[in-house]
Amino acid sequence: MLKSIKKSFGLSKKKRKLEPEGYIVQTSGWPEQLQQRVLQYISSVSQKGVSSIEVTLNHPESLTPHAVREIKNFHEQEDVKVNIHASLQLRTAMAEKKSYRRVDEYMKGFIQKANEIGSDYVNVHTSLFPSPELGRMRGVRYEVMLHPDGYPIVDFLKKLKDNHSDSETFDWIVRDLRKKVGVPGGARIAETISAKDEYLEKLVTDEEISKRMQRLKNNSRVDPESVTREGVREGILDDLRGSRQLILNHYRQKDEEFKHMVEKDALRDVIDEGDIDLERIFNEFRTYQLIGWWMYEKNDPIWRKICGKRSPKDLEEEKSMDLLVDSVAGRYIQGHVKNWDEELAGTDVVVTLETPDARNPEDLGYYRLVNPEHIYHVIRAINHPQVKLCFDFEHIATQGLNPKDILKDAPGNLGEETYLVHLSSRPSPGHEHFPLQKGELHLYEMLWELKIRGFESGYLTFERGGGGQGKGDEAFKESIPITKEMAMYLEDDIPPSELPVEFYGYNDKEFKRDQAVVQSNTFEPIKGLIESPQMQDTFLGKHATESEPRMRGDGWKEEEHQ
Repeated sequence: MLKSIKKSFGLSKKKRKLEPEGYIVQTSGWPEQLQQRVLQYISSVSQKGVSSIEVTLNHPESLTPHAVREIKNFHEQEDVKVNIHASLQLRTAMAEKKSYRRVDEYMKGFIQKANEIGSDYVNVHTSLFPSPELGRMRGVRYEVMLHPDGYPIVDFLKKLKDNHSDSETFDWIVRDLRKKVGVPGGARIAETISAKDEYLEKLVTDEEISKRMQRLKNNSRVDPESVTREGVREGILDDLRGSRQLILNHYRQKDEEFKHMVEKDALRDVIDEGDIDLERIFNEFRTYQLIGWWMYEKNDPIWRKICGKRSPKDLEEEKSMDLLVDSVAGRYIQGHVKNWDEELAGTDVVVTLETPDARNPEDLGYYRLVNPEHIYHVIRAINHPQVKLCFDFEHIATQGLNPKDILKDAPGNLGEETYLVHLSSRPSPGHEHFPLQKGELHLYEMLWELKIRGFESGYLTFERGGGGQGKGDEAFKESIPITKEMAMYLEDDIPPSELPVEFYGYNDKEFKRDQAVVQSNTFEPIKGLIESPQMQDTFLGKHATESEPRMRGDGWKEEEHQ
């Protein structure tokens, strides 16, 4: 803003910049994939004109104590910073116990290593595993599901049962378990009814009493005077108490409100007594739905921003369950950040959340939490100064989304939460990571959109990748200088429409020369196709007057021009 004001008043001083001042241009790579030691890779890449490198590590222990010492010495001597991209195998937003705990273990280790070697950040994908909705359709099951804060989902059920049994969430889980898996079962329902006289009495209808009274009165062996309504009711109740099947027969004839009331009581008993393995019943999709209902009911800020006022039932009817999945995935990430807080405290290490790539084409459209706008809402809800956004144009494209459209529709301050940008040439759904070329206007327009939304400094990372033309030293030859050039144009507040000719690979002298050539040959493509005196001479010149009799005065009629 200050730069713009100075520029409007003519107070800004123009000076030639050799390097960006606010943006840090770096590159990235995966040493272990290339079968190189981390320092070997860092040393090689640091000769390509960058002062910072992002390395992907398979495990925190990839940085051995010896490697940590080497990197610290290298940083002191060469002034080259090393940042960390967490393992690509982490399933960050999963509810399954092993995956959840592995994420916490790895991320705590990565944060500690980052602090040791002086990294600015640890980058992690929001998820690298498809939606639990897809898992449900494929019959995927796991051992134990956890609540977003890391404790068993069965313990969450107990809290609901004890403190929130009248909630919509508990009502939903009662109906879902009874309908989908038959829990509580018939035996438990019959036992619950027989234990409460109020339930038994509600099974007995006036119609049944009247019919039995009439049958008894018609029985010649029974004195009609001895048949009373109260006596008949007690007889029916005695019959019910002695027969589980009779209870269930009567129960099935009751209305849904009564059934639901009984099933809630029966499920409370199931949870209390633990006679059914509820952990086995909770696949990840059911767990996500349960947490989604609770988020909706508690007006959770992540749910509110992504799903609005719609309930999980509304989303299911609208076929928008991807919004539920994104919201709940965000809540799991929020739980993880709480678990990492002790490691983050006292450090300057930032955790950045990145859209994953759709590496399995058959799962396209079923990855969780890939839209940067949704990730932004999660980060705002987490509200931690050391948790920010990584914007990866290429990964967004692989998910079938248009990063340019997302940026145009994104919140006005999305750039303020952006710490890191991964970029290569024009984003490709094929995940190519092509080197940058001169005149990458499409890419600059996206960076500009981020800048005007608050991304005025941070990391611009040329992702080397391994595909297409991005192999060997050629990947660095032009990409790094071009990225630096873009960064300097951004810092000078130059919008896409005002980019100089140098952006496209010209200098001013070359541009003016080519412009003159183009102008002097403007009519060459149509020369000889039409008769036009102007091509050879002026309109009243010799050629024009000799080729047209009227121009010599012959045939001009005064009345034709009055």
